[in-house]
Amino acid sequence: MKNQQRKLVLALTGALGIGSALLAVGGPALAQDLTVKIEVTGSSIKRVEGEGALPVQTIGRAEIIQAGANNAMDVLNLISANNSGLSVNLSYGTGGIIAFGNQTASLRGLGGQYTLVLVNGKRLGSFAGGISGAEGVNLSAIPVSAIDRVEVLTDGASAIYGSDAIAGVINYIMRQDFTGVDAMVQYGAPTRSGGGGQWILQGTLGAGDLAKDRYNAFVSIQYQEQKSLDQRDRNFSNTNYIPGVIDYTSGQTFPAYVYDPATGAGLGNPGFPKCDPSIVVGDRCRYDPARTSGVQSIPQQTQLNLFGSGQFQINADWRAYLTGMYSRSDSKGTIQPNPFSDQISAPSLPSGNSEIIIQPTSPYYPHQLAAANGVDGQPLGVRYRCFLCGNRILEDMNDAWQIVAGVKGTARDWYWDASFNYSANTPRTASTGSRSACGIAASFVATAPSRT
Repeated sequence: MKNQQRKLVLALTGALGIGSALLAVGGPALAQDLTVKIEVTGSSIKRVEGEGALPVQTIGRAEIIQAGANNAMDVLNLISANNSGLSVNLSYGTGGIIAFGNQTASLRGLGGQYTLVLVNGKRLGSFAGGISGAEGVNLSAIPVSAIDRVEVLTDGASAIYGSDAIAGVINYIMRQDFTGVDAMVQYGAPTRSGGGGQWILQGTLGAGDLAKDRYNAFVSIQYQEQKSLDQRDRNFSNTNYIPGVIDYTSGQTFPAYVYDPATGAGLGNPGFPKCDPSIVVGDRCRYDPARTSGVQSIPQQTQLNLFGSGQFQINADWRAYLTGMYSRSDSKGTIQPNPFSDQISAPSLPSGNSEIIIQPTSPYYPHQLAAANGVDGQPLGVRYRCFLCGNRILEDMNDAWQIVAGVKGTARDWYWDASFNYSANTPRTASTGSRSACGIAASFVATAPSRT
């Protein structure tokens, strides 16, 4: 029977014109290759590669390197189904809400809360600092230097994984049997001066062959630093005012804009035309934050990722494994000085805004301007930009952990995997303190092999 099988294989390869190098491969070896079982994302059953019924897109390490991906978020740019991913470092214009440097995936545009993210098939804890539109797993915690491949299930898999997989599943599979040393240093500098440079350091060290030594252990480290860039250092961002085109200037100026709170009528700027760094729109000063020194379009950012893995082959059927992951991100950005005005919301104040009323007895009362408008002696309101307070600095920091320990194997034609999974992340910001979330999961999964 074996001889007939060998003859059939050789006859087919000869008929197809395959080179002589393949003719030396015997039938039994090919038959063995066809029975190799792998774990497929989106299925609880091991199956022959490519047998899966659900659409799984695989991105290998070679593709990741060729695409120049520097982080797990960059890898999603290779996935057409991820059409609404979100990367938020410092949310300046969201009513004071800080997103803590969160980076989320969004398959089919359904949002991060419905896109399940796995590492080696294990869940990561949801980001504790998530806000509306930025829920889900923080991808910046996954080091790209340790990724072997990414499997993306572009169809819903809620029947297997739960409601957080309605949009699909992204499974980052880390390197399992790496040995040796792999290191990379990268520096990027913009073609113009003023900042914006970037450093990337990566290193991976591994030892042990599971087939020969019965163990494998490796550790990977990645460090990224993004230098800040001021808005005024680029001609495409150095102004918020182009006459007849755009006007994103502010009426909260320095010197302050004075108005009559009784009628709402504007009186002007006492220091006009000495408003600097402001601009003139019509007959009044307007403030242009893009011209202020230190106001950034790119914040200062650092990211440290560590990943370690250890495996031990207990016997031919059972394997013990332990993985650990740690991430620390720090994003510090600078924006314009604080405004104080009846137009700025301040819920903690009785009036609901930060209105400032200047009395006639104040040494700063603009008598000349008030007299010219016939309101001298009446209380006046001011819309003021506090340059004396300096620029505002916003800093977001996040620490993320994951530890997974387990044993998997086969017994009586059943595939099983018992594991303990602990994950935690703690975002912090200077304005709101800290919040934390952690999850502990112990799981046991056993499935019977597929039969035909």
